[in-house]
Amino acid sequence: MPENDDLPKWAESKFGLTFPVGDLKELAFVEPNGEALEAIEGVGLEEGKNPTIKQTIAIISILSTQPIEVIRKMNQRDIKGAAEAMVPLLEGAI
Repeated sequence: MPENDDLPKWAESKFGLTFPVGDLKELAFVEPNGEALEAIEGVGLEEGKNPTIKQTIAIISILSTQPIEVIRKMNQRDIKGAAEAMVPLLEGAI
């Protein structure tokens, strides 16, 4: 059986906030597991349509594990940048 160091690493992405929210200066996104995928599915994305702001904020919260209340306080530029940073982790997943 392989050692833990030999296992593949989960994909991660970090995004530094231009406008920190309290002590939060960076979001760390992790490749979604089954629970996260189910939560994202529950957001109600529709194929061929851009996500709403509410959906985007929810997905940022899910993948960063930050409370949605914190994400809602983020500046719009940070929300847009965070959304772009997490896209590679979702490719092929949803």
